[in-house]
Amino acid sequence: MHNNSAAFTGNIRQAGVGGTYVVQQRIVSVGGNALCDPLADALSRRVMQSEEQITHAPDSAQFALVSRPGVHGVIEADGVFITPLYRGTHDRVRFVFQMSGRFTGAGFIARSVTQTDAVIKYRQQQQCVVVADLTGSRAAPASSR
Repeated sequence: MHNNSAAFTGNIRQAGVGGTYVVQQRIVSVGGNALCDPLADALSRRVMQSEEQITHAPDSAQFALVSRPGVHGVIEADGVFITPLYRGTHDRVRFVFQMSGRFTGAGFIARSVTQTDAVIKYRQQQQCVVVADLTGSRAAPASSR
């Protein structure tokens, strides 16, 4: 277990949140036009799990998600965090992503909102908003070099 006295005094930022996290994602809702219905059906069937890398220098207000290049955020002393809107394109699908939540000594809890915009075929555009609850368990702290 990562033992740092700052983690027990409530200053999560000072203790540092960098490391590897096992993240469980549960879809809360999928909204948008009718073309989002198949996406909603597919996403609602299971809890998704991923491994995410976070970089953070102890006591810094900034952190970054290594596994999602370009996504970074601001963390308060008590662990509350938010990422600014991140805009990107993947497989010709435009998206906007944002996440907010709270880091704890053992991981984090968060909510993400992802807006997608894709042309399915001529004159058919899929515009969806996916809201997910995230629970991250810290598998390993960042290695110190």
